[in-house]
Amino acid sequence: LKDTETVCAVVVTADDIVKKVSETDLRDLLEREVRKSVENIAAYKRPSRIYLSYQELPKTNTRKNKRMLIKRMIEEGAFA
Repeated sequence: LKDTETVCAVVVTADDIVKKVSETDLRDLLEREVRKSVENIAAYKRPSRIYLSYQELPKTNTRKNKRMLIKRMIEEGAFA
C-alpha cells in the first residue's frame, strides 16, 4: 500500500547490557518486554517491528528525537 505508515520501536541499548548479553539473547529479551508492555494498547498502535540501536538517537537542540531522520535511518537499514 502506498503512503502507509508502520509503527516501529527503536530501542537504544545500555552499554553495560551489551557487554553481558549476546545480541540474539538481547533481541529476544527486548521482543518479549516490548510485547508485554503493549498488551493493553490497541492493535493499530502496537509496534510491528523492533529495531536495536547501539548509539544514542539523533536529537534536536531541545532534546527531542529527530523523527524524520530516524525514519530515514530505518529506511536505509542503519539499525540492527
